[in-house]
Parts: sequence; C-alpha cells; structure tokens
Amino acid sequence: MENCLNCGTELKGKFCYNCGQEKISKRLSLKSLFHDFIHSTFHWESSFAHTVKELLVSPGVFLRNFINGKRKSYTKPVSFFILLVTVFVISFHFFSDNFVSFVNKTFLGENAEKYHPMGVSIVEMQHFFFNKLNYFYFVIPPIFALYLSLFFKKMKLNFAEAMASSFYVIGMGLFISLFLVFFALINVKFWSIRLITTFAYYVYALMSFSNEKTAAGFFKSLGVTLLTYVTFAFLLSALAFIYLFAAH
Repeated sequence: MENCLNCGTELKGKFCYNCGQEKISKRLSLKSLFHDFIHSTFHWESSFAHTVKELLVSPGVFLRNFINGKRKSYTKPVSFFILLVTVFVISFHFFSDNFVSFVNKTFLGENAEKYHPMGVSIVEMQHFFFNKLNYFYFVIPPIFALYLSLFFKKMKLNFAEAMASSFYVIGMGLFISLFLVFFALINVKFWSIRLITTFAYYVYALMSFSNEKTAAGFFKSLGVTLLTYVTFAFLLSALAFIYLFAAH
C-alpha cells in the first residue's frame, strides 16, 4: 500500500482520508503543473459565478444552505468579500477625483475648496477617506452581523454565522456597485443610484434569508440595513474628527 506524501497516512483511495491530499507521484511534471493550474482556476471561477448567481437570485436559500453545511460549491465568505472589496476599491479610484468634485459642488457649492475646518481642507479629508476605503469596508460586516443577530433572534444564529452571512450580503452589494462604478465613469450622477440599489438589495436579502416576508420582516430588514448605514457613518464621522484634531 502507498502512503500519503503529505502526512504519511496509508492511502485507501484517490484521496487521503486524513489530510485530503490527492494521490500524486513524488516527481513534478509539466502535465501535473498544467492540470493543477486548470483545475484550481476553473474550479474557483465556477464557484464564484455560482455564488454570485445564487446570492442574486435566491439569497435566502443560498445563506441557509451555507449555514446548514452545503458549502463545497460556494466561494468562502471571507475570500468572496476580500476579492470584491479589492476590485471595488481599485475601480472606484479611477473616478474618485470626479466624484469628489461632484459631491463638493452638490453639497458645498463652487467654493468647497475654501472650507478648512480646523486647518484641514475638505478635499484633503475626502482624499484621506477614499485612500483608506479598503480598510473602512471591513468595519461594515461586523456591524451588519450585530444588528442581524439582534433583529432576527428567532433564527438563532451565532455571531460567526451572522458574520459569514454579512460577508456574503455586503460582498454582493459591492458586486452590484461595481456595475454602477462603470456607469459613473460616463456620468458621475449614476453613483447616486448606488446607495438606493444596495440598500434595496440588503433588505431583499434579509427578508429572503429570514423567511419573514411580512410587514414585520420588511421593517426588521429595513432596521438592520438602516442602522448599519447610520452606525458606519457615525464611526466615519468620529474618525474624521480625530483626523482633524490630530492634523490641527
């Protein structure tokens, strides 16, 4: 009998029952390298496409399946979220300058650059936040998970399950936002639609996940989503104050 080359366990099939490694020969070959590349690439792409499709069409079924242990064909929640945060932030930076200009003219008028609260310009502070977007987005899932656990206690989710669900739902919101980023490259006003679209998706996903499709389910889902936005905005405002105070 052959032994697993990874852990030394006696093999009783194509895969080691102890560590899961496939039965392989000791020597690498070009054929094995090419096979590994094709298998890992297309398997990952297939699982990602399947994850996106299920989260878009039937998020509730997807999330319940994942919580109940059906996970082999899905991209892992943290990997899914990290990938979409990375792609979103990179895409957003292509038009961040236009977005800053649009926001300032809309809310502060033509003299936005003259505003210097505590000695720091509005534009400088905005660039500070946009350059740290990839970090800030990691604050959202635990906030979302906290409110999900509080509003939907009957689901009896532990915090890890609520976090996994949050990574998927928030990640899918970023995936939807990516399409609006490209439209915003044509006209930055399209970016305003993003908040409404992702907000609607979060409510839809939570109602589907909880199976509470009544008015109570709607308002609970609305509460989770709204409080997540408000809490996140509060934390960013606190960070802005600290930044202004430190700069001063």
